[in-house]
Amino acid sequence: MIRRGLLNLVGSVAAQLSPTAGQQLACPAAEAAVLTSAHRVLAASICWGLQQPFASILGLHQQQQQLHTSVCSAAGSSQTPQHYVQIGRIGPAAGSRKTAIRWGRGNGSDRGTYCGRGIKGQKARKGGGKPHILFDGGQKQLKKYPKVWVTPSSPVLFRQVGLSKVLRWAQLGLLDTTQAITMKDLRDSGCVSKTIRWGVELVANGTERVEVPLHLQVSSASPAAQKLVQAAGGSVTRVYYTRLGLRALLKPEKFEEQGRALPQAVRAWPPRDNGKYDTIGQLPPATQLPQAALPVAAAALGSS
Repeated sequence: MIRRGLLNLVGSVAAQLSPTAGQQLACPAAEAAVLTSAHRVLAASICWGLQQPFASILGLHQQQQQLHTSVCSAAGSSQTPQHYVQIGRIGPAAGSRKTAIRWGRGNGSDRGTYCGRGIKGQKARKGGGKPHILFDGGQKQLKKYPKVWVTPSSPVLFRQVGLSKVLRWAQLGLLDTTQAITMKDLRDSGCVSKTIRWGVELVANGTERVEVPLHLQVSSASPAAQKLVQAAGGSVTRVYYTRLGLRALLKPEKFEEQGRALPQAVRAWPPRDNGKYDTIGQLPPATQLPQAALPVAAAALGSS
């Protein structure tokens, strides 16, 4: 119905342009040629309301007459040409779409069982059959060079504690200033973390003044922290403990539970640590202060 109406519309337009054009459309071959040539463009322009100049319409009519003459002179067929657009012929262009391969769906698809990889071998493995970028022929790759692990020096692994925090703990009564404050006291009071593997380092941490005389026994201390503590009448002693000695200092109850005696203090520290320590740490530590320092510490703590 649409095809017939389109031919009638084209014929009426062609009859206005030429008296004999409408009669020439009676030929079936001419009808097919009209729909597949310039008249199809002309009909589409008219149907969609496109206003074409009159000169272009005349040019299309002349092309139609020449095409009609050539088609009618040859032996034509009344069947619809294969290239004619129909609803059933609409689809993607040839070669534009490709059916995806379904791997591992049975041997009937030619991609089953081994999925086209064959039986065993390097190319049958995952990863595309390509070795690692550092693969070196089956031997150890770059890892063939020995690993070198250097333990950082002890000062790098010290657990730091700020002087301001120690002062706050002393003012709250969590630390006893009438005796020497050891690393065990700092750990048990919560002033430092319970994970102490190498020692404790005292740092100034922005503290400008110390009002309470403190007597501390730590592994290391910054020069600024030492000056502040000493200016308030206190002292900072840098004691040396081995790993075993530090463990016995912090957790002596573990040795008692196992029925072990506390380790003896070492005779000296390594030569590379000369100047870093003041004394060898004792087990148990000596926390008793000199008699002259007791009244001063008690008075300062009471005034604060």
